[in-house]
Amino acid sequence: MPTDEGDATKDALVLVVEDDTTVLGFIVRALRRAGGFTCLTAESAEEALQVSNASERSIDLLILDIMLPDSWGTRLMQDVKSQHP
Repeated sequence: MPTDEGDATKDALVLVVEDDTTVLGFIVRALRRAGGFTCLTAESAEEALQVSNASERSIDLLILDIMLPDSWGTRLMQDVKSQHP
């Protein structure tokens, strides 16, 4: 159980899925500056599922574009959740 607010996000694993590389970079930089986050990235739903599946750790937070070139974000969210309940 976290002892204070800072412990709640310590080394949280975040999967960021965004097909616009500028936006993707901005989000990742912001999370890294905030500290306590390890970021995985993907530019498509297919890549996100591969990254998620390859991860030995459970995804703590999923940040995604709702409209990806190969899927809807809501569908991807369900797929990732089934990999990491």
